[in-house]
Amino acid sequence: MQLPILILAWKRPTHVKKVISSLRKIEPKNIFVSCDGADSNNKLEYNLVEDTKEIIQKEIDWECNKSYNFRKKKLGCRFGVSEGINWFFQHVEEGVIIEDDCIIHPHFFQLSEVLLEKYRFDYRIGSISASNLQNGIKRGSSSYYFSKYHHCWGWATWKKRWENYDQELASWIYIKRNKLERQIFGTNTEIRYWNRIFEKLYYFNKPDSWAYRWFLSCQMNRLISIIPNINLCENIGFGKDGTNTIKGESPIKIDTDEISKFSLLPIKHPEFIITSSLADEYTFRNHYNPSLKTRIINKIHE
Repeated sequence: MQLPILILAWKRPTHVKKVISSLRKIEPKNIFVSCDGADSNNKLEYNLVEDTKEIIQKEIDWECNKSYNFRKKKLGCRFGVSEGINWFFQHVEEGVIIEDDCIIHPHFFQLSEVLLEKYRFDYRIGSISASNLQNGIKRGSSSYYFSKYHHCWGWATWKKRWENYDQELASWIYIKRNKLERQIFGTNTEIRYWNRIFEKLYYFNKPDSWAYRWFLSCQMNRLISIIPNINLCENIGFGKDGTNTIKGESPIKIDTDEISKFSLLPIKHPEFIITSSLADEYTFRNHYNPSLKTRIINKIHE
């Protein structure tokens, strides 16, 4: 497979080994790896980062072009990922981005190859996601649907779209100054929720996240995303080693039975480029801002 792939890593050698093992099935020909550095005063962290870099160089053992961006200093989640993606797009025009805790089903790479080409010059489309948070609900009969949400547990995009990335959240001040919250976010509930998120991000850099910044950048530029009608990603990073996924467990798993029953291939394209409001409402209500009742129901069904 010729499609360039970027792996974003840090201090989880066991996780990154599993990610590379999953990629070995498709043997991508162009692999980029960006690994953040360690805190100079943290010996344990330093050793884990060194182990991670060793695993990366050892485990990518098939014939391919390999490029490494191993940082000497720790940048953290926000800057480490942002700069890693910047580095990736200094070398390629489009590709797939995978963090070190995301196992991606091979169908996603086939989907991405086709859709990156199909929508290369359609600047309404900002990204292609491997993650589906609809809990088995199909949105139409096509292989994918369109959403305002840009899930980043395994995703693909173009250099031209990433150029919209607003790391400093200048657009957040523009939104507040011009009272654009309703145009950008929608309902009163959504406005309250995203206000809380971006106030903390802008004034306190909490959480240490790049993904919310990417979401806002896409919202400001009216970029929508492509979501497969079956989940194609499993996040194995929930736990004490996670940065922003310390508690709970992954809300998504790869269901091979479902994939075999509702095949995404050959790809069936939607007739129109219109976001699914039902899917977006479901995502917000169940993933971003679940009520106490929803959390209890989800817990019972686990």
